[in-house]
Amino acid sequence: MAKIFALTFVEFPLEKWNLLFGVILTGTFLMTKHVIPTMKKQHKGRIINISSPHGRIPDAYKSDYVAAKFAVVGFTQTAALETAKGGITVNAIMPGPVRTELIEKQIPKLVAEDEEALNHHILGKQCMKRLLEPSEIGVTAVFLALDGAAAVIFFW
Repeated sequence: MAKIFALTFVEFPLEKWNLLFGVILTGTFLMTKHVIPTMKKQHKGRIINISSPHGRIPDAYKSDYVAAKFAVVGFTQTAALETAKGGITVNAIMPGPVRTELIEKQIPKLVAEDEEALNHHILGKQCMKRLLEPSEIGVTAVFLALDGAAAVIFFW
């Protein structure tokens, strides 16, 4: 799993930038590239990518993550446009902070340093002011995979 580094873009090491883009963007691209031919033969398919609110709303000191998630959104939209007539939908889910191991490890440090940092970095852009559960994201993905969601493309 790619680790997110809190550095200015000037300080950010190229090798870590490439690693993060390799996991987030290149992984998304390769998965899509290799499943589309089979989906085209079937005249049906669902691709559900995971982005982030950072795919639309930037935040300081996260240039790597923000750029990669913006790229996932752009790639998803392009793939949706290129495949829509073939019965294939391509969507991106953009959840807020999800209760994951990475987030769980960050919370105590943020609270110890500054509770305001927790509210800004973890919950700040989350309108519900709580961590989302992974199952909530799963339910959204299941909906997008249903036959009844065949006309849901491009946006989330």
